Amino acid sequence: MELMSDPVMVATGHTYDRSCIEKWLAQGNRTCPVTGMRLRHLELTPNHALRNAIQEWANVNSIQLANGGNKATTTFKAEEEQRNILQEIIIVHQQQLQHQWQLHLQQLKQQRQLHQRQLHQRQLHQRQLHQRQLHQRQLHQRQLHQRQLHQRQLHQRPRSSPTERQGACSALGHEEIVWAVEVFGRRLFSASADKTIRVWDIDSRRCEHVLEDHTRPVLSLVISEGRLYSGSYDYTIKVWDVATLTRLKTLTGHTDAVRALAVSEGRLFSGSYDGTVRVWDEASLHCLEILKGHTGPVRTLVHAAGCMFSGSYDKSVRVWDVETLECKATLTGHTGAVRALVASPDHVFSGSDDTTVKVWDARTLKCVRTLEGHEDNVRVLAVSERLMFSGSWDKTIRVWDLRTLDCVKVLEGHTEAVLALAVGAGCLVSGSYDTTVRFWDLNTFRCTRKCDGHDDAVRVLAAHGGHVFSGSYDGTIGVW
Repeated sequence: MELMSDPVMVATGHTYDRSCIEKWLAQGNRTCPVTGMRLRHLELTPNHALRNAIQEWANVNSIQLANGGNKATTTFKAEEEQRNILQEIIIVHQQQLQHQWQLHLQQLKQQRQLHQRQLHQRQLHQRQLHQRQLHQRQLHQRQLHQRQLHQRQLHQRPRSSPTERQGACSALGHEEIVWAVEVFGRRLFSASADKTIRVWDIDSRRCEHVLEDHTRPVLSLVISEGRLYSGSYDYTIKVWDVATLTRLKTLTGHTDAVRALAVSEGRLFSGSYDGTVRVWDEASLHCLEILKGHTGPVRTLVHAAGCMFSGSYDKSVRVWDVETLECKATLTGHTGAVRALVASPDHVFSGSDDTTVKVWDARTLKCVRTLEGHEDNVRVLAVSERLMFSGSWDKTIRVWDLRTLDCVKVLEGHTEAVLALAVGAGCLVSGSYDTTVRFWDLNTFRCTRKCDGHDDAVRVLAAHGGHVFSGSYDGTIGVW
């Protein structure tokens, strides 16, 4: 059995080696090899987290094996050569070299003692690594089991129609997962794995236009200065005129998916799975700089205190000066991938697979607190004027006071992982793998409304003008 060299996910969420699943699909199969479920699409999504874990495991083991073998061989050859030399020298200069021989034996003893200490340290490190890997495997298996159970439940229940959906209007059109939504004026823009961006009139709930130029799933959107920027798995950023809905330019240069977009001070920042952040001038649309330093995919971006913060699967947050584009600091401390960043006036919050949220002073860039309590990955963060919210795979939302940084409430109700959060007028809105959208009162922290309507996980949320918009794995947009 060989290690996966290129793990990828299929539409059901299962992970396979790319060469194996491509052979499976090339044979004409259109189902998941594990569950037998029909694949909604044939897109293969790189599983960067698993690939990094395999690489770390391989590196650790290969170095140990290589070092171990080389040291043993080297020691044996060295001792053999020493004995041959000593035999020749003893014959000629036995008395002169006896003292040197004793010194040599003493050095060998010291080397053996050092080797034993190093071996003990390596064994201890191996045990700790094994425990971490075991925990990660158990966590992955638990998440996989939850996803499989969720999929079985979805296929066992009847699909609802738009007229049956409680208190909402469903916008149909996308054929695959909705990855991002952005509101501009009376229009809603939605990006999907079906490679399109749909433009909706909020008042009529009708699709006005379909922007079709990307060749792979569209993952990220941001609107600035009358332009819509869209990042995709095709490694490009498309620039669209919001008024005319025409494409102005295609920005190229990234060598992997563009997962995060943010705008600050007339500059567009794009974070990619290639591990870089590119900076583009909004006026000329030229690339000003390639910000390098991350050793893993860049997952999230947020602007605060004149800096752009980038969170990565390499477990770090890097801080870039918006003007000089220099890296001011690398924020470390997380032991898992950083998946979410949000900012308040004084702090930047980073949510990680290590189950914690770290609080960084936006100006000194020091970690002032580690927020603990979640029992699984922290997937999403949101802030209001006085509160910060963290959503997790443990199915809960934790509410933190921005002033004291204490947890003031744990919101329970979702039956699957919390994937999306948005702050509306007097309420927090949450979306989950359990297919529901929940509304929580910001004063009482009670769930005031549970909305069933989507037929698959709720992936993204946006609150604007008295409405909440939800994008789902089922390809629909909910308007609440």
